[in-house]
Amino acid sequence: DPAASPSCVNCHNELEKRADVIEQRIASGVKPGNQWQLHELLGAIEITIPLDRVAALAREQTRDGLLIVLGITIIGLCGVCFIVFYDAARSHAATRKLAYHANHDSLTGLPNRFALESSLNDLISTKDEQNREEHVILAFLDLDNFKQVNDTLGHETGDKVLTMGANRIAQAVADDGLVARLGGDEFAVILPGKSVEHVN
Repeated sequence: DPAASPSCVNCHNELEKRADVIEQRIASGVKPGNQWQLHELLGAIEITIPLDRVAALAREQTRDGLLIVLGITIIGLCGVCFIVFYDAARSHAATRKLAYHANHDSLTGLPNRFALESSLNDLISTKDEQNREEHVILAFLDLDNFKQVNDTLGHETGDKVLTMGANRIAQAVADDGLVARLGGDEFAVILPGKSVEHVN
């Protein structure tokens, strides 16, 4: 390749200055004295790239990319926070539901035996701390001949009778009292600060 090095380019340019080469160029209709650059003889094309525009474009693309990444990050964090809070709320609700069922009768909704024992312990602890004498009435109730209702009318009717009885007992007790279902047709009532006359 005659244009493989700068020396070949210089040699070509020197030939173009010779009188006989100039005459040949004129005879051939070619402009004489044409001087070549190395990249022209190699067939390369010189391209001018405006670096300021390239830099501005790079900055814009970088800014857009960062904004996209920031947006995705914010959306991801919001999603994680939502999942965490939603899971915590569900867990709290499930815990409250379990605690309610552990301390309440499933049929009547009244406190059960465990809730009764807890209330009695709280009353005794409060009385000991305040060192005062206060009457607490604990009454046990049951429904007479309830077994006959179940045997003759069925358990579904028996459940309705139990529910009605539980509601009536709860309505008859003051707000500071406690009505609990112990099981079957047995109920217990706590009346703090009351005397025997209140039971009658």
